[in-house]
Amino acid sequence: MNQSSALRKLEIILDEAVNNGKAEEVSGVILLQAMKLPKQPENIIDFYELLKRAEREGTKINNVSRIDRYIKVLKELHSFCVTNHLWNTKWSHFVSYIRSRNILNSIDALANYFSSQNPQVFLEEDFINNLYSEFDSLLNQVIESDLSQEFKKSLVNKLGEIIEVLHQYSIDVTGRLATATKLLVSDLVTTEPDLINEDKENKVYKKVKAWAVSLALFLTPTPYDIIGTVPDIYEFWVPTFDKLLEGEKKIEKIVDEEANIQSIIEKAKVLCMFSKEPRKAISGNEQKALPPSKLDVD
Repeated sequence: MNQSSALRKLEIILDEAVNNGKAEEVSGVILLQAMKLPKQPENIIDFYELLKRAEREGTKINNVSRIDRYIKVLKELHSFCVTNHLWNTKWSHFVSYIRSRNILNSIDALANYFSSQNPQVFLEEDFINNLYSEFDSLLNQVIESDLSQEFKKSLVNKLGEIIEVLHQYSIDVTGRLATATKLLVSDLVTTEPDLINEDKENKVYKKVKAWAVSLALFLTPTPYDIIGTVPDIYEFWVPTFDKLLEGEKKIEKIVDEEANIQSIIEKAKVLCMFSKEPRKAISGNEQKALPPSKLDVD
């Protein structure tokens, strides 16, 4: 499966920069280009934030022999970035440092070890763009609806949080989308009993419920898990937006049949709406492990 972690994101960005960066360009420009961010000096802080998150992930890896060697490489990279200001250093100097210390292989190994212990799936750019469009449309529908003002304000805030997470997803891939979605479902469960009937029966609110439940079940085993629990993801399960959209349409029908969110979730789970079965190898056998790292540990 495509891994979702700051370590993996860092490895992808540096790999892109090493392969395609022009030697005489400023390092900050090359890195922002690889991150798909505007080439403005203030945006380089996002790279430093990614470095810090990657370091924190590295320290969470357990029971791997001599893991400190890999973490040391990452810390030294961070120090190098601070010492050699990225907006004043040519890319040729930076790329020479990366290659001479085998940094990409070290980060790749850390990313594999971290993801094997903390599995989260990475959603591709097209998936995120489609989801952004759906939730942006949903937000506009809520704003223009005749829902009661206080309830409308609450929904606008929660949907806005999810949209902001989606906007930042290419940089921050550390599970905030699942957390924000579960918080939305949790809030709906809490507030629903006190809603007036007009709000409960409002077609826009039903649409919000259907999307909230669909996305929560798609990303996690159950939205009632403790916040921060890793999703139940099988090796090489690849999420597709079509699968999510198909499930959301089915859950819309369930919303019309069931009175509350708990019932909707239970019925959707019984129907196995978002099965995450492992994909099969060409031989027909199930894949049992993550692909090997580019760098083996002694």
